[in-house]
Amino acid sequence: MLDAALAHGVAGHILDYDDAHQAIRGHGTAPIMPAVLAAAEAMELTVGQSLAAFACGYGACARMGLMLEPAHYVRGFHTAASADIFGAVVATARLIGLDAEQTRHALGIAGIMSSGLIANFGSMCKALHAGRAASSGLHAARLAARGFTSSHDAIEAANGFINAVGGERRDDLALKPPPSNHHLPDTLF
Repeated sequence: MLDAALAHGVAGHILDYDDAHQAIRGHGTAPIMPAVLAAAEAMELTVGQSLAAFACGYGACARMGLMLEPAHYVRGFHTAASADIFGAVVATARLIGLDAEQTRHALGIAGIMSSGLIANFGSMCKALHAGRAASSGLHAARLAARGFTSSHDAIEAANGFINAVGGERRDDLALKPPPSNHHLPDTLF
């Protein structure tokens, strides 16, 4: 599953013609959908279950992007890896049936797996960012399902992910309903 998510994430972003979203300031589908498809195929889930999980992951990814941007990008992080991994976590957590506590741990685990540098734009690493986010997001959810834990506030703590990578905890932005009632309709192609 992890290799499938990695390969399809890279393939989805290799030509850089994939979708984009202003809140994410990057590409949500290439890191999220490969994780969803890998898990859904292994578990023999339906298309409907897969699409619902993808939508949840995409919304989570957009909300994380709102808390990270624009300072995160300015500091040199590529959100297709650093923010979008959290969308892959939420989507696969839904698919494999994680509860709220397990999902929180999966998000904390993803925080240590998250990386992607703008300095690598123009190289093969740019597409690898999306592949690693897909694979690592799925991996984090699977670890949490098996009882692996993280700090309860690994994302929002003063020394947690958001602050460490130059973001700003903006609950007002992240929790505000999007203009279209969901982030998906605001996707750009």
